This record gives sequence, structure tokens and C-alpha cells, in this order.
Amino acid sequence: MGLRGAVSTGHTLVVSIGAFTTTSLPTSFTCTDTKGNIYTTEVLTKSTGNTQTVALCHSNITTALTTSDLVRVGFGGSLGAPCTFVAHVLEFSGVKPTSPVSAAVGTTGSSVSASSGAINLSAASLVVGAIAWKDNAGVAGASAPWVNFFDLPSGNLELVTQYVVTSSTPQSATSTDDNAHQWAAAVVGYLPGP
Repeated sequence: MGLRGAVSTGHTLVVSIGAFTTTSLPTSFTCTDTKGNIYTTEVLTKSTGNTQTVALCHSNITTALTTSDLVRVGFGGSLGAPCTFVAHVLEFSGVKPTSPVSAAVGTTGSSVSASSGAINLSAASLVVGAIAWKDNAGVAGASAPWVNFFDLPSGNLELVTQYVVTSSTPQSATSTDDNAHQWAAAVVGYLPGP
């Protein structure tokens, strides 16, 4: 994926990944970039119906990125066909550079309301969530103060990525749909930097 702007050293990139297939889902995701920054995958959640997967990974950027650099997502395990992937790359400043994850959780279901499950925060934190729906319409994100991003690459997958900075606890990534569908959801809390 290309970047819309340069990413400064010391900033944090968070990558949300959604995947859909009709047979076999990836068992792992890895994130990399063209400058060799190190990424960690915090959570990967697969639906029990073996159709939806969602994951979140991050990197504290130690080598600055430009708009000519790329962020790449790889996967492990066998992958069924047809398959659809979508990813969002979000840039943040003020995240703790080492051991920033305070909590992470994920879950799956089939309903009109998706929730990652709750995490408890120990300090004001950046909270990032992702929900992958097996649907293409009628999906809504969490209400304010959450900021939501939507991506609809095919008729079988819609990825909602959302974030909020808060000290209110507990926190969950949530989304709704106008009809019951399969979903996979995850949320991660990142600690503030010094």
C-alpha cells in the first residue's frame, strides 16, 4: 500500500487488516515496509465460519518513510479462493515507542451488532479497533468520539477501522449492520509516550 504522506521517525503506524474467503483463512499476518521498520501483530481473530479474519499490527517508525515507500501485508497458512483483502494504515504520534500495547482482544460472531470484547486501560491511550463484516451494505461504525473508516472492496467484505484517544475504561470496538451477518472484531490499546 502506498502512503499519502511522509511518516516521521518516532511516529507509529497501525495497520488494520480484513480478509474474506469461502474456504480457508490465513493463520497469520505479517506487516513490513520498504525501509525495514519492525512491525508486531497484536491480535488476529478468525470467524468460526472460516470466512472473516481481522488483524491489527503496529510499528514504531525508526526509519522515516516517504510517499514512494510501501507498507506490505503478508499471510501465513493456506488460503482458499476466491479471497479478498483490505487494509488501512493509520499514522499516530505520541505513542510509547517500546512495549506500547496495554491490552488486546478479539472475538467473532454472527449478528447485527459486532463487538471486539472489552479492554481495560491503565492510562489515557490510543485505542484502535477493526471489524470485518461479511456484507456490503448497511454497516455503521461506533458513535463519537470514535473516528471511523470504511472500505468496501467486494460484495463479501467490509472493513471498519476506528480509533479514539481516551482514558475512559473499558473500551470495545463496535459496529452494527442492518441485517445479521458474520463478523470478526479486534481492539488494541496503545500506551502514551513519554
